[in-house]
Amino acid sequence: MYITVLSHDGSKTCPVSSGQTLLEVLRGSDPAVSAPCGGQGTCKKCTVYLVDGNGETPVLACQTEAQDKMTVRIPAQEPLTVALDAAVRADVCPDSGLNGYGIACDIGTTTVVCQMVELSTGKQIAALGQGNAQRSFGGDVISRIKAAADGQLSALTGAIRRQLTGMIRSLCQEARVEPGQISRMAVAANTTMCHLLDGLDPASLGV
Repeated sequence: MYITVLSHDGSKTCPVSSGQTLLEVLRGSDPAVSAPCGGQGTCKKCTVYLVDGNGETPVLACQTEAQDKMTVRIPAQEPLTVALDAAVRADVCPDSGLNGYGIACDIGTTTVVCQMVELSTGKQIAALGQGNAQRSFGGDVISRIKAAADGQLSALTGAIRRQLTGMIRSLCQEARVEPGQISRMAVAANTTMCHLLDGLDPASLGV
């Protein structure tokens, strides 16, 4: 079973399992579908469009079961931009004994910021900010803790790890640095985000 997904990036097919909602199928996809309420059907932010011979029909992805050979259009969304200025620069103490580059990442519930620095000088080489890829599981830590408890822990962990990998690759391309030249990485995040990055069950934090 599969569905066809249309977006500003073109079209692609996504595998579907019986009983899955469109939101479950599209979680972790690119472009991502936002669902601040965690798929409860209350925020109305996950609207997508079913496409057939009669036109397009708006539906909530979290409340619509995916059907084989269904065509879905994800509407263009305003990109979540992150302002990068001196206030968010990584404060790195240079170490003349270190060669290569380091990555500093701040994983927020809403946004993720990564910076590349030259270890020997402490100089910032490149920076990038994006919306947190876990936002389709909910807009706050409580909804993501609930999603993890509902069996989505590995999906949440995979989403943020894939995002960090992609951001680091983008920084390397911008700075013309080979990934093998990165020898250090530091991550700052709240406790829930740290648990999800490490693949640890955050259920006790919710309690």
